[in-house]
Amino acid sequence: MRGVEVEVGLRLGRDLVGAPSRSDCIRAVEALLPVVEVVETRLANWSESPALAKLADFQSHGALILGQPSAIDPATLDLRDVRAELAFDGQTVASTRGGNPASDAWRLLVWLAGHAEARGRPLRAGDVITTGSCTGLLFAAPAARVSAQVLRLGEVVLHF
Repeated sequence: MRGVEVEVGLRLGRDLVGAPSRSDCIRAVEALLPVVEVVETRLANWSESPALAKLADFQSHGALILGQPSAIDPATLDLRDVRAELAFDGQTVASTRGGNPASDAWRLLVWLAGHAEARGRPLRAGDVITTGSCTGLLFAAPAARVSAQVLRLGEVVLHF
């Protein structure tokens, strides 16, 4: 089983060290890009597994596929307005607006920067941080052509 999620990526253009503010984080992001996270389960019978086992299983991912950086000003990112579409073999399987439950990417980036620094690995220029799913987790067939579109940001296409 291969799960697919459409996400927004934030690529850092400078290090985030110390205790960065919201505006520090916004200024540190050099580009927004569309992202697909591929999640491969380790559970033999995922659909019948207990909810907590499923949660633990998906705390890791199989791959992160990055689209091209967009020309959109990162400061304009508002997860409540992000529109994402996901298609398998040309068939739309998800179409959302504001589908990411976090709502505020900048609040999360401030927290992540502090968390990473406290553990000895501050966020560095070139790192790509993802927002988490904008479409929810959907499962693609083994040979599927996957197309993910984040409106205004771009598209990511892959084949299994």
